[in-house]
Amino acid sequence: MDVDETRYVSMARDMFLSKDFLTLYLNGNYFFEKPPLYFWQECVSFWLFRGNINEFTARFPVALLGFCFSFVVYFSSKIWVNKKYAILTSLILASSLEFIMLSKYAILDIVLTFYIGLAIISYFHTYFCNEKNKKYFWWLFYLFSGLAVMAKGVPGFVIPFGTVFFCAIYFKNFKEVFKPINFLPGVILFSVITIPWHILMFKIHGKLFFDEYIIKHHLHRFFNVKNDDIGRKQPFYFYLVTIFWGFIPWIFSFCALVFHKIKNFASENVMQKIKTFDFSTSNNYEKVLSLAFINIIWIVLFFSSSTTKLSTYILPVYYPLSLVTAVIWLQFLSKNLFVKSMKISNYIVIALSLIIGFGGIFTQYFLPLNIENYINSEWYLFHYFHDR
Repeated sequence: MDVDETRYVSMARDMFLSKDFLTLYLNGNYFFEKPPLYFWQECVSFWLFRGNINEFTARFPVALLGFCFSFVVYFSSKIWVNKKYAILTSLILASSLEFIMLSKYAILDIVLTFYIGLAIISYFHTYFCNEKNKKYFWWLFYLFSGLAVMAKGVPGFVIPFGTVFFCAIYFKNFKEVFKPINFLPGVILFSVITIPWHILMFKIHGKLFFDEYIIKHHLHRFFNVKNDDIGRKQPFYFYLVTIFWGFIPWIFSFCALVFHKIKNFASENVMQKIKTFDFSTSNNYEKVLSLAFINIIWIVLFFSSSTTKLSTYILPVYYPLSLVTAVIWLQFLSKNLFVKSMKISNYIVIALSLIIGFGGIFTQYFLPLNIENYINSEWYLFHYFHDR
């Protein structure tokens, strides 16, 4: 379903067989598009399963990361708020449509999301832990940000550090960010993780690596420079549409909150509350919401500002969306808030599920012959080999 999966797995296979763990190759040609962390993880999977290279061993690392991230989300949310909120958050994330889909493909986006997510969780935790423990979570933030860079380059740096920057502006705590005990060891950790591979590659391949990796596949791709054969140009609102289907079935609950706030914008003095928001006197729900909303806005703006877009890029946004949506559900279940909006959203989900269900029943009678024959042949082969 995704051509990148076959490319990346074949590249990981070639790396595993050749034992060249620095330079990536695609069909025998240099591939300077991505850093190597994903491919190293694939090689570890092949090694763990005694050299077997197949669909399972290729997809195992990404499925494991998606699985583990759901549990990390659970335990962190439990510390910040409570157990019920933690269950809601982790289940909402784990059952979101695009998160499920991309946790089953051997591509880079779930790897990037995993390390960005751990960096964001570490940063958020600095607002909830004791003063003496803050430095450890800052160090973890830099460590996981470095791994995110090694997973997919620039987004691994821009998303976590951009979130910190805008949170520091809103909460007026730049002093905390640049506190030497937090900042200096963190920068060293980040540098130790990210710099060695880049230096080695530059020493081996020189200007070719710089031009391909930095100029073409980072700068040109972001700005979609003319005459550069990268493509994938999409309008600014592309990711809003992607989130609408990618966050099914929870997008309707999220929209219910948005519509509720818009409807009661004046009576609830929303703008005034935003301007006078005091983090120190807020409860944990409000703290999580404020941090999550800043993270959501920054991720959407960053990826939308690039003219080069793929629906898979936006995957990191589903974690903060889950944090916000879980607050809505917790207040609905515990305090009977947003009752009308939530009922409407649930009716929409039920109707959509019924339409898809009945559509699935009757689709077989309207499929083009070539697709029907393909499905039937695949089904036959599956049972033939399964029975043997």
